[in-house]
Amino acid sequence: MFETKALYQNDPKWKDVKLGFHDKETIGTWGCLMTSMTMVANGFGFDETPQSINTKMKNSGGFQGALVIPAALPNVCPGLVFKGYQP
Repeated sequence: MFETKALYQNDPKWKDVKLGFHDKETIGTWGCLMTSMTMVANGFGFDETPQSINTKMKNSGGFQGALVIPAALPNVCPGLVFKGYQP
């Protein structure tokens, strides 16, 4: 069964961390998708925080400015598969 711990983008531990490569946006202001992606990864056995995923995604080319590229998550969480995007 899939289980994950709830994470909040406005947690004081990471809310002020710059999101991706943007000078002003932070995990607290724009980090909802990345926080959700972190919860999905953790549900599949990873032990990550929005801050750690932010750092790993930056290092693997997973951002355009502050915009996260969901398809890059498998690059930082081996074994996960990105199957597509539904608008």
